Formats: sequence, structure tokens, C-alpha cells
Amino acid sequence: MKLVNIWLLLLVVLLC
Repeated sequence: MKLVNIWLLLLVVLLC
């Protein structure tokens, strides 16, 4: 699902 990909990307950005 693309939603999952977006959430993962968001998490990575927040962690950075």
C-alpha cells in the first residue's frame, strides 16, 4: 500500500 510507504517516509524524516 502506498499509505504505508508514505508513513515510513514521514517517520524517517521525523527521525532525521
